[in-house]
Amino acid sequence: MKIAFIRFPQILYENGKATRGGSEIVNQIIIDFLRKSAIDIHEFSPKNQAKLNLFGQANGLSRMFDDLFADLDKINSCDLVVTTNWFGWKMTGIIKPVVTIFHSNASAVLESVEKAEESESKLIKKWVRAAHRFGIALDEGQMLKERSIVKGEKQAAEKSTAIVAVSVFIKESIKKFYNIDNQKISIFPNPYPPAWEKIKVKKDFRELLNSTIVTRLPSDYHSFICKGIDRILEICQTIPNVTLVGATNLARYEKFFESLNRPKALVINADRDQLAKILEDSHITFHLSRCEGCQMALIESMYFGVVPISFNVGCVCELIEHGKNGFVVKDLTEARKFYNLLKSDRSLLEKMSMRARQTIKNRLSVEQIGKDYLGLFKMLTREIV
Repeated sequence: MKIAFIRFPQILYENGKATRGGSEIVNQIIIDFLRKSAIDIHEFSPKNQAKLNLFGQANGLSRMFDDLFADLDKINSCDLVVTTNWFGWKMTGIIKPVVTIFHSNASAVLESVEKAEESESKLIKKWVRAAHRFGIALDEGQMLKERSIVKGEKQAAEKSTAIVAVSVFIKESIKKFYNIDNQKISIFPNPYPPAWEKIKVKKDFRELLNSTIVTRLPSDYHSFICKGIDRILEICQTIPNVTLVGATNLARYEKFFESLNRPKALVINADRDQLAKILEDSHITFHLSRCEGCQMALIESMYFGVVPISFNVGCVCELIEHGKNGFVVKDLTEARKFYNLLKSDRSLLEKMSMRARQTIKNRLSVEQIGKDYLGLFKMLTREIV
């Protein structure tokens, strides 16, 4: 089987124009699995510099991916095409089956921000004002960009032969916002990084309690709210020994957190080995964003036996059994309450840590998830599974 895999231009990560997110990490894991399964993968991404310069503009993503028209014959020489929901690729001229992986949903993101502005306006205003002093959480036209992505997502959902949603939430949001038939959508959650299977996890639950937050630190207002940066800042004011691992291309964030004297430690753009070490030494992790798909930060932390305290977004309802392997909260008051419970009951913390790790190991190996992808791809290309 020969697959054309549409990728985001790696050069934009390398030159700091874009911050690598979970969708790209997962796509690479899936590609590596397929190649090990003797699948012929051909990667395509925009290369023309004039097109690359469109990144960051309204409608820029879609126009950037128009550069793939130059590769149309090569793409159509493959048996199957795989792309990602937020690229805005028009698929014009594609004659082979197309699978779009929905790692997120821009319509759901916009809805989450609108709801937050109504229900948590006081908290948002407090921290947005503070962030503005450092040139963070500004109106950078992100709403226009998200609406452009919505248009591209709708088109991708309609034109795709099949859709992969990374969680039940994403599947339901695709049906809700884009009116797509249930039978067209498969749910394949994200796998944990297979390279981490070599790491032996051993934690000390007796003394200092270490907490971790892993997130993207965005520059614009809408992403600031969506990622719950205001909630993170609030938690860091009251919870000690928090390590914040943030992916960002903004040096301003370091000055911002330095002015607050919080968190205890800030690690910017950690590589995979650094992140693994931090999670290995952590006991509790907070997940405070308002909209997610199948958040790698949750999967990776639970893999290392870090007990999650999370709002109910993305894949939380599928992975966290409240009180068994983590806690699902409605507000920051509950988040602090369950933190204090685990701080005072180290035996419970240790048991929940073991259950959290086992949940991910049992359910989200790349072999399990990769076989689901392979089965779908073979079905679409009419090969015998």
